[in-house]
Amino acid sequence: MDKYGKGPSTGLDQTAAGKITTGFTPEDLRMSVQDAAVLKRLAEEVASIAASERMAGIKELWTRHNMLEPVRPVVFCDPENGWNEIITESE
Repeated sequence: MDKYGKGPSTGLDQTAAGKITTGFTPEDLRMSVQDAAVLKRLAEEVASIAASERMAGIKELWTRHNMLEPVRPVVFCDPENGWNEIITESE
C-alpha cells in the first residue's frame, strides 16, 4: 500500500468488475464530417430539452426537494461505473 496512488496511470478504465482495455487508437477516435453533423444536431436537441419549461419545472422540484420542502417524491438514477453491466459488450 505504500505505492498506492503514486505510480503512473495504467490508462485503463476501472469498474467494479475489473479493468477494461478498449484497444482504441487515436485514429479510431477520429470523426467524419457526417458523424460530427449528427452529433451537433443531437447536442442541439439536448440543449433545447434542457432549456425547456418542463426541465425548469423539474429543476424547481429538485431545488425544493433539496431545501427539504414538502414536494412529491423524486427519483435520481445514475449507474456511474455500472454502464458495462447495463449495456454489455455483446450488445
